[in-house]
Amino acid sequence: MKNKESSKGLDLVKKIGYILIIMLIFTPLSFLLSNTLNGEIVNEYPDCYGNNFYEQNVTPEMEKINQDEINKCELEHEEKYDEYNNEQFITISIISIITILILLFFSNQIVSLIAYGLFFGSALNTIIIIMKESGTSSLLASSLGIGIFILLIIFINKNIKEHSSK
Repeated sequence: MKNKESSKGLDLVKKIGYILIIMLIFTPLSFLLSNTLNGEIVNEYPDCYGNNFYEQNVTPEMEKINQDEINKCELEHEEKYDEYNNEQFITISIISIITILILLFFSNQIVSLIAYGLFFGSALNTIIIIMKESGTSSLLASSLGIGIFILLIIFINKNIKEHSSK
């Protein structure tokens, strides 16, 4: 009897482990795919300063020109960074939507542990990208986020109904 209980506990640990492995691999792969599809990775902080701070004998006119160049560089970088973040948000959202749709339509053919891993991975992708891009004011990004949320609710509802009818 004690052996059966420890076997059940081990099976539970294995199942949770499988789900975590799938989820924790799926999420970074989604971001890697997004970076690959969107091309150049844009760093959060621009390199607009160069050697301007180290120059000696700078006249006020030269300092104003340098500051204007730095401001222009920062503005261009901010626009490029925002565009990159929007593209990443959209790409990750599309990956999550496709994954959830596959789970909704083909959940009977997918082993439940794999389905749960992909489901939790999609949910984790959505949480990360929304937290990262909460300052985004893109209507498309907001719509995709809401769409993913609705699909997640549908998947959970379908899953609960299937398990309660058994």
